[in-house]
Amino acid sequence: MEQHKAANIYVIEAADEKNKWITFRMLDGKIMQAFKSVKVTIHVNKKGENSLVTWSFEYEKMKEAIPDPDALIDLANKVTKDVNNHQF
Repeated sequence: MEQHKAANIYVIEAADEKNKWITFRMLDGKIMQAFKSVKVTIHVNKKGENSLVTWSFEYEKMKEAIPDPDALIDLANKVTKDVNNHQF
């Protein structure tokens, strides 16, 4: 089976470089077919040589019967691991 990568369009809604957080708002993409709104906030907290990354998701479903967007958690884990492997 051929896999297709989903492209998402988003805008940076807010960012705070000093406190190391950023919020994205999704504008378009496959996920927006089922959700009225989706926001993702990423916060990085430096702990010595390590960092703690916290992802927060806010979303509003088009219909209550739509399942929660668990794929966002999988994406967050993958992105966090990729970033961790390429730290400067």
